[in-house]
Amino acid sequence: MTTHTTTPATPLRTVIGLDDRLPRLADSVLLMIDFQNTYRTGVMALDGAEEALASAADLLRRARAAGTPVIHIVNDGGPGTPYDIRADIGAISPEVAPLAGEPVLVKTFPDAFHATELTATLTALGFAPESGKDLVLAGFMTHMCVTFTAQGAFRLGYRPTVVASTTATRPLTAPDGTLLPRPPSQPDRPGADPPEGPHRVVRALRQLGSDGVQARRRAVRAVRTAWTRMPARRKRTPWQMAA
Repeated sequence: MTTHTTTPATPLRTVIGLDDRLPRLADSVLLMIDFQNTYRTGVMALDGAEEALASAADLLRRARAAGTPVIHIVNDGGPGTPYDIRADIGAISPEVAPLAGEPVLVKTFPDAFHATELTATLTALGFAPESGKDLVLAGFMTHMCVTFTAQGAFRLGYRPTVVASTTATRPLTAPDGTLLPRPPSQPDRPGADPPEGPHRVVRALRQLGSDGVQARRRAVRAVRTAWTRMPARRKRTPWQMAA
């Protein structure tokens, strides 16, 4: 017999004892993920993209003012695709364009750590794997590259925090064909709770704390051993994989 409860379960992060204090922007690295024109028009246009982009531009301004290192990441799907970085459609939106000296890394997989120089770039900034240091994530799409990169960061021993107001996703369909509501990463519209994961999600920039945080290394290691790796699957670009 199936029973239902209206009492929310204790979050996984609380159960395993991870520190929930929020990062201090000045002590973090900001990852700007796939803020490409891809998501503003055409087949891959996202629900809430413009609002998320405006929030991301504000976050980027604050990060630069705080002296926070910024790393831009773009996805290259190849010539003629919606992710063609050689064309305007795949270019970074001008509102969040990189400044001179800010690295731009190219990926071909949802996890920005996979087969890229992201780990090496972070290490050069003093943010080596297993350091327990904070990464602040913003970008597109919520359910794809942002989620995969957050999980990849946790797997490597970082403390990822997603600023939800800077993300957007596509209207997705449930198995029964009904349209799912926009997830709570877009706080102006209700939706189901996001899947639990090792990363934190903050809804707005003001929630980024003023106090620095350090990871509980023992708890992180314990969670990592409990996670199983995703089975190998045929490599596809995100625009082919996306729902």
